[in-house]
This record gives sequence, structure tokens and C-alpha cells, in this order.
Amino acid sequence: MAVLIMGATLLSGPYGLTTAILAAFDAAAALFLIGIAMIMRRGSAERLRQHAQRYDASRPILMLVAALTIAAVA
Repeated sequence: MAVLIMGATLLSGPYGLTTAILAAFDAAAALFLIGIAMIMRRGSAERLRQHAQRYDASRPILMLVAALTIAAVA
């Protein structure tokens, strides 16, 4: 979320708001996928279940970010 907000803020001047949001979203998604790959490579199935339960509380925030991104693109 921080990468998305900071990236969009920093890139909005030179590239415009829409392009900045799209580029920042791509960067945040890439970092997310790298993080998930690292977690999956190091963990067992039980450890992945524990990790999923621990971060399940952030689901409403994720839904908000997705809705804002869709609204910005549309």
C-alpha cells in the first residue's frame, strides 16, 4: 500500500495521475509477488496456513485498495 501511494505521488507530476497510479500499482504488485514467492519457498504447508490466518485481518484494506484502483482506472 505504501509503495502504491508513494509511487503514485512521486510519479504524478511528470507522468500524470492515471499513468502514475498504474505504474505504482505495477511496482506494488511486483513487490507483493516477490514477497509471496519468498514466503512460499521457505515455508511448509502448516507455516503457510499460520501466515494466512495472521494476515487475514488485512482483507478489508486489500478490498479498498482494489476498489480505489479500479475506480482510478475506469
